[in-house]
Amino acid sequence: MKENEDTSPTNKSLANLFPSDKVYNNHNTTSLNINGEQTKANFIDVKYTEFGIYLPKYIKIKNFEDGNEFYLNEGEYITFIYDFISEDEDFDSCKLKAQEFVKDFGPVSNVEMITELQNYSEYLGSKINEYGKEKDFFLYKYNDKAIIIRITYRKENRKKILPIFLGIIKTTKYIPPE
Repeated sequence: MKENEDTSPTNKSLANLFPSDKVYNNHNTTSLNINGEQTKANFIDVKYTEFGIYLPKYIKIKNFEDGNEFYLNEGEYITFIYDFISEDEDFDSCKLKAQEFVKDFGPVSNVEMITELQNYSEYLGSKINEYGKEKDFFLYKYNDKAIIIRITYRKENRKKILPIFLGIIKTTKYIPPE
């Protein structure tokens, strides 16, 4: 695949969650518009990946042996899942493989399509367990690099949490090697 080749979704009837400027531009801070309010956010590397994200100060970082997660509250967080498929495919092929991965990922539960998210071309589906915990999955692809972003929260908090998490994950950037 050529450098800067367009790996955007091909279904033009759907909105792109992630902007076309997918490469980190060395700006350490930015201003995010979340729920109509401007908030300052700092760029953070996602451990063990080639990606980063802008996080407002109210998001707490939890570090683990195999990576880090970004918490709004206990049980409400953003996770990056890497090394799930071959990344050197076009967006649509990569999305099909990512959807299969999501189907088999974690405890057994059906993949549902949430109405509020179906208009995003990068949306892979959601899993909601018997306790009401919802996990929404998105594919982020830049050239030959791909990652799945999962947002987790309680289903009854969707209207409150989903806009915050979508506003944050939209800032995901690929960090090119130096």
